[in-house]
Amino acid sequence: MSEEPMPAPDDSNLIEQVEFALAGAIFALGISVAVLISNFGQEFIALTEAKAQVKLHQDILREHQLLLGQNETVLREHQALLAAHRARVSSSK
Repeated sequence: MSEEPMPAPDDSNLIEQVEFALAGAIFALGISVAVLISNFGQEFIALTEAKAQVKLHQDILREHQLLLGQNETVLREHQALLAAHRARVSSSK
């Protein structure tokens, strides 16, 4: 039995198949790039919002620290007044 070689594919048919495969690959690449751009946009928006939230919380923290300092000052003043009052009460007894 002699093996007959397979006939060579028609060049125009082969070129058409390669062009079709290449077009499909380019289309898939385009879709992937579009998805990446969309995801990047969403991540950028989320990051911008997160930065704004961090700044807001930092501002709130600074305000609370200021109020805490003021409350500590008032507490010390009240403790001094209470000590003075107790001293007067105990000396009058």
